[in-house]
Amino acid sequence: MPNFGKLFGMKESVIYILAWSLFITGLQLGGVTGWQDFLSLYLFEIMVTIITVVPIFFLAQLQRHALQEISPLQACLRLVATAFLVAMIAMFFALSISSTLGWTNLSGREMVLMTTIHTINVTSFTSVFLIYYLQKHRELRALQSSFQHQLETQSNHIKARLAPHFFFNTINTLSTLVETDTKQASDFLQHVSMLFRSSFSEPTETSFEEEMTLCGHYLAIEKMRLQNKLNVTWQLPDEDILYDMTITSLTLQNVLEQTILHVVEMTVDTVNLDIKVSWENHVAMIVVTATVPKRSLVVGHNIYTRLQFNVQLERLQLHFGDEANIYTNTHTHHVTTVITYPLHDAYLA
Repeated sequence: MPNFGKLFGMKESVIYILAWSLFITGLQLGGVTGWQDFLSLYLFEIMVTIITVVPIFFLAQLQRHALQEISPLQACLRLVATAFLVAMIAMFFALSISSTLGWTNLSGREMVLMTTIHTINVTSFTSVFLIYYLQKHRELRALQSSFQHQLETQSNHIKARLAPHFFFNTINTLSTLVETDTKQASDFLQHVSMLFRSSFSEPTETSFEEEMTLCGHYLAIEKMRLQNKLNVTWQLPDEDILYDMTITSLTLQNVLEQTILHVVEMTVDTVNLDIKVSWENHVAMIVVTATVPKRSLVVGHNIYTRLQFNVQLERLQLHFGDEANIYTNTHTHHVTTVITYPLHDAYLA
């Protein structure tokens, strides 16, 4: 249910009360003979509106947690019933005060009629507002469901791509290590276990620290498999900045995987892999640079066509907006892939 305290601030509430009271007063101009009568009627309607709206909002906020436990339709019906009872009691109370102070001189029948009309008006307005809210709520839920389905489909696609070639490479490396170095084989198995456990978990968004942990296991496996062909360095921001960062899961891991597959494994020389992470001016940036020795050459066209991150980019844009981007630059001796996406405090809630 909506948080009415956030929907309406003090200024909006005052404007609403004055405007609604003026509207109701305008419906009764037939019996007004002058400005004094108009002003008296307007002040009366302001009083009625205040003692009607304030309790409704208060009771709605009081029931907010309970309303979240039931269906939206049941919650709306309960709020309509609340508005009905409050409107009836508030109007009767306002007429009693007005009569006691001598502002009005109404018969019992007239008081019942005015109370009935006011109750119908308030209940109708509340029903229209809640019907509008219910429709928007359903549209939002449908959009969220579609959004989540797309992310899960793409995430499953990435997981399916992670498994085949990596799995067979891992088995071959493990077979070799079991025969030559049982201690390293044990460490290797531990990294493999942690990597697959993390990569096949459900969340589509993860903290950057968790993505780094997953990448750490992956890089440890690849360094053992490639032996002396891979050096990895991380350039990270302060811990408090890193702690607040988020990213779509497997995004950085897949960039590293493709970089190793299409750059590191394409040369017999040692490749330096530098991963630089920053978050400035509400933009997160991850720069992955693979540098090969000067005697080695990077074939730019082949690398560029192979390093494709369309699925990762689509997931990133679905989650962080169209400003998110993943692009690759190739040079004679290094290949750089850049991941950028807007990251505001709102994403960190």
